[in-house]
Amino acid sequence: MMLFTAFQKRWYATLAVAAVLVSACSKTSETSPAPASNGAWAGTLVHNYANDMQEYSFTAKTNTTFKTAGNDPVRLADGSTLYVNKAFSGARLEVTNAAGNQVRVIYNSQSSASAISNPKISPDGSKVAFTYTEYYNRAPVPFSYGTVVMDLNGNYLAGAEGYFSPAWLPDGRLVMAGDYDSNINFQAPATPSAKAGLYIGTIAGTGINVSRVAAVASNPTPILPSVSPDGTRIAFVQNTHLWLVNTDGTGLRALTTASGSQEGHSVWSPDGKYVAFWTYKTFEQSYYTALGVVPATGTGPVALENSADIWPRNADGNRISGGWGGITWL
Repeated sequence: MMLFTAFQKRWYATLAVAAVLVSACSKTSETSPAPASNGAWAGTLVHNYANDMQEYSFTAKTNTTFKTAGNDPVRLADGSTLYVNKAFSGARLEVTNAAGNQVRVIYNSQSSASAISNPKISPDGSKVAFTYTEYYNRAPVPFSYGTVVMDLNGNYLAGAEGYFSPAWLPDGRLVMAGDYDSNINFQAPATPSAKAGLYIGTIAGTGINVSRVAAVASNPTPILPSVSPDGTRIAFVQNTHLWLVNTDGTGLRALTTASGSQEGHSVWSPDGKYVAFWTYKTFEQSYYTALGVVPATGTGPVALENSADIWPRNADGNRISGGWGGITWL
């Protein structure tokens, strides 16, 4: 019972923080002039808005809700969307069709003492990896928290206990964070564990063999990795900012810097030239989240200034705000 009580405290803390973010994120009016849009950005971002899912078009500057009650959207090759439904009756992995009016459940934890986040589809489209926490109805997963790999029918394939936020490499390996608060997944633990770091994971039977990316320090804890389309680079969050390292451990450098901001989930552009991400910071004297885009190449970190030309905007000139979680760039 003590374990369940501890979990409940973290779970309701998650909801409380989310409520604060949603309230703060709803602000869209701004007092500063909007810089010209960066013409190099192209395609569509699929992202959260509060508890809904939206598509933002760089070309049309429109942000359209295509499905309510969904988080961490991942667009699949057939136009459907994989996402997390964080219902009280049990966190579920679901897929909705392109029209958003048909839903298929892949995995239902069937427990209120559960959490699922950060699902990612494998390069061949046959598997999904995600962060998993479940203290009671664990079957078919043989551990309570970590990375789980399932097929798209919900069959358990493999897992890595105590490793989180998986991202696929093109060759079918995984990049994972060795430590983070899996219930409030945009924060690193105050005290890093012995596993803190970034790891490359190779699926072996029902297990995942891991090796540390040596160049990345374990304190502060690095979290939330995302992988470039060619698999050669990893973006991740450390000490509240976005960093970059080559998959072989070379080339470590910061991508963003700003006093008082906190970066989160990121995604690479299809051509590998840019990284889009969420950040939570002060915009015109008010705190809320916004999507930013920075180049993956350059000589130094980008300062997240209000006037910087790094914020995707709608037709009215307002930033894309109100979200936090996984992003897909099409």
